[in-house]
Amino acid sequence: MITVDDIIVAGGGQATLARSLGLTGPAVWQWRRAGHIPAERALAVLAALNLEVTRVSIESLPIRWATLPNDSQPAEAVEVRDVPIAA
Repeated sequence: MITVDDIIVAGGGQATLARSLGLTGPAVWQWRRAGHIPAERALAVLAALNLEVTRVSIESLPIRWATLPNDSQPAEAVEVRDVPIAA
């Protein structure tokens, strides 16, 4: 699995990666500290690193996926969007 440090190095360092994503250096530093990147940043990270967006590339990132606040919430109450992903 790719680590956050691998992503930062591939992005040219913490400051360079942050600038390419329109973020601050401390935001990227938080990813390193936490050991994962937020799920909402996954596609932007792949694009910043010029990586093809595939199921494998997304699954290999150290992403912290959001969880439902209440496990008993019915699935139909959760918004689901159809997003095409290249295989």
